Amino acid sequence: MSKPNYAGIYNMVSQDNFEEYLAALDVNYALRKVVCILKPSKHIEHDVNSGKMKIKTVTTFRNFDMDFTLGQEFTEDLGPDLGPVDGRKCQVCVCACFF
Repeated sequence: MSKPNYAGIYNMVSQDNFEEYLAALDVNYALRKVVCILKPSKHIEHDVNSGKMKIKTVTTFRNFDMDFTLGQEFTEDLGPDLGPVDGRKCQVCVCACFF
């Protein structure tokens, strides 16, 4: 079976209970309100052979880029622009399961 290619543009359709989810993550009130009115799109580039991915999140508020390789840990950081608002960095590992 071949590995799936996730490349493409994906648009937010709905975000049911998203504010509650952000509150459970202890995201501050102001940022939750801004995030919940956005309808981001994800522009994904994916090299199936190497597992490298580039995800650009596009919103009317701010755009974010994330580059990583599937199965390898990296630091997710929204950068200095959002540092004063939230300021958190996370160690992340994105894995894909192929059945």
